[in-house]
Amino acid sequence: MRLKAEAGISRDDFILKMSEKGIGTSVHFIPLHRQPVWRDGYQLTPEQFPAADAAFRLK
Repeated sequence: MRLKAEAGISRDDFILKMSEKGIGTSVHFIPLHRQPVWRDGYQLTPEQFPAADAAFRLK
């Protein structure tokens, strides 16, 4: 999930509000094709997954 500026809440505030409701979150996104076991085991490249790779580069 990605929060847009129009949402009117920062990432940190969103995480805090979720925590207050007992909902755990984590902040990371590493596409499978960049994780060594998948990348090396299946010879995956960023070019094969342009949308996921673009989202990863936005972090």
